[in-house]
Amino acid sequence: MIIQVKGDLSDLLAGVDEVVSKGLLMKNMFVQGCSGGGY
Repeated sequence: MIIQVKGDLSDLLAGVDEVVSKGLLMKNMFVQGCSGGGY
């Protein structure tokens, strides 16, 4: 899958791809989060 993004997200995804390629993380991992809207 190719995802084209700009800025900080592309840096973050590149880091994730790197550790997955080294076998340090599983490919079927899940990441979730939310925003409290400033609370």
